[in-house]
Amino acid sequence: MSRHTILLGLVLLVAACAPREPDAFKEQPLLTVGHGAFIAPDGKQVTPDLVFVQRAQRYYIEALRTLARDRSAIAFSEARTAIDAAVKDRVLADATYLDWLVDVVEPDNAATLRAINNALRWRYMNELSKREWSQDQRDWKGLGKEIADKLRGRGIKVQASIAVGGGEYIRACAAAGVPVPPPVFTGGWVNRGVLNDPFLAQDLSAEVMFFKSTSPEGACIALPRYPQGSDRAKVFGLICIGKQSRNACFWDNPNGKAFQKNVPVAIEEFVGGVDLVANAQGVCSDCHAGENPYVVHPDKPPFVGITSDLMPIGWHRPLVDASWPQNPGPTNALDAEASTRRCDSCHRAGGAGRFPDGSSQLPGWC
Repeated sequence: MSRHTILLGLVLLVAACAPREPDAFKEQPLLTVGHGAFIAPDGKQVTPDLVFVQRAQRYYIEALRTLARDRSAIAFSEARTAIDAAVKDRVLADATYLDWLVDVVEPDNAATLRAINNALRWRYMNELSKREWSQDQRDWKGLGKEIADKLRGRGIKVQASIAVGGGEYIRACAAAGVPVPPPVFTGGWVNRGVLNDPFLAQDLSAEVMFFKSTSPEGACIALPRYPQGSDRAKVFGLICIGKQSRNACFWDNPNGKAFQKNVPVAIEEFVGGVDLVANAQGVCSDCHAGENPYVVHPDKPPFVGITSDLMPIGWHRPLVDASWPQNPGPTNALDAEASTRRCDSCHRAGGAGRFPDGSSQLPGWC
């Protein structure tokens, strides 16, 4: 056997043993994300492992490249090369490229894609990478400010990960007639009990905290969700509605931060408004749509007797980022349905509230 044949055999052997990048999914891997949960197109919750994250990233990259096939390939190649040169972690490089593609291609579902991409990134950083991330890296989507600045110099925007909600949104909500509550777990808040089988993140136990406001008239619900056997809320959303103004404001816990049960949490410690986009825990106004902003059932014990407090005088208006759904509707799509258990027998004006307009504006609703 010649030396050339032996070397060729070794090359082939090394190539065969080298790890391959996972193929892309053939169909859309995720419908939406929210409250720490990843929802597949069949409506079931999935828990992404590393291979899932990589395959999903490749799917969305290829889908966006296909959508923009009539554009110059040079810019796409240059952006990819610049990102790969600056970001050595493959998952973070793909996530950064996906951010750039969404900004450049501007697909109709841009808000949902940003949320999914950010959620996959945080899933990788918080649960799958087994790495210790510095605060600087966490503040800049795993990259750090130096790399983020370098990419911005190449025309690739990297938005900082937001750690707190900011006073500007709080003041805007108050000015718009939305109650701004005292710290959760303090006086004024009432613990309404445990919510069994919460709609999202069903592996977590949810507790309903309720605050009623008289000036301005309205209410807030906070929903801390705890892993089994834990007293630290891994997911913690908060929504307030002004009854007369019909405006609703949304807050969430900073991604990756948990709050201790019964320890007061000021509104300033949450993420709200436009900062929710980078926080990547879902597109709030996609699911929380309709006459009121709450996804609740009036027969569940925690909500008995308070649903009238959660209902504004008319169709609610979400104060959220302009790229998010602005609560289209109401719909009359169910009017022609003949059934003894028609949805709109309860979900009507003056009752449990009307449904939003089922459309492409709400890809994750229902």
